[in-house]
Amino acid sequence: MAKYRYSDQNAKKEHTARAVAIDMPVSFKQAVEVSSFIRGKSLDKAIAVLGLVRELKLAVPFRRFNRGGVGNKGKLGPARYPKKTAAGFITLLKGVKANAEQANLDADSLIISHIAVKTPAKRIHYGRKKSREFKGAHVEVIVEEPAEKKKQEKPAKSVKKEPATKSVATKKPAADAQ
Repeated sequence: MAKYRYSDQNAKKEHTARAVAIDMPVSFKQAVEVSSFIRGKSLDKAIAVLGLVRELKLAVPFRRFNRGGVGNKGKLGPARYPKKTAAGFITLLKGVKANAEQANLDADSLIISHIAVKTPAKRIHYGRKKSREFKGAHVEVIVEEPAEKKKQEKPAKSVKKEPATKSVATKKPAADAQ
C-alpha cells in the first residue's frame, strides 16, 4: 500500500498530531457534514458532542447536503443524527488523541485545526445486478496545540498633528429686501 499523503502538507510537525481513517464504512455526505460540524473545536469537546449525537440528544446541521427530505430539527434547520458516522469519528478522534499523547503534547488543550473527507476508490457489492457500490470515506484529522498568545505591550503611537486648515469666510445670506 502506498504512503498516505495528507492534504495539509504545511502543518507544523512539532506541535501537531494526526491520524487518518482509510475506507471508513460510512456515508461520504454524512462524513462531510460531521467534519464541518466539529472543525475548529477542542478535541475533548468534539468527542463529547459526537457522543451526544450517538444518543440522539444533539443533531448535526446539514448545510451542504440538505436536499431530498432532510427534516428540520426546531430552530436548527435541516439536521440529522448520523449515529454510525459519529461512532467512526469518535474512534478516529480517540486515535489522534493517543498519537498526541505519544508525541508529548498536552492532550487537554488540543484543537482540531484540519479535518478533511475524501472519496475512496469504488468498491462494488459482489453479485449485485446493478453493481451497487459500497459506502465509504477517507477521513484525515490534524490537531494542534494552541499558540500561547503573549501579551506584548505595544509602544505608544505618536500623535501626528494635523495641518491647520484655512478658515474660509462664509457669506451670510442677504437680508430679504422688501
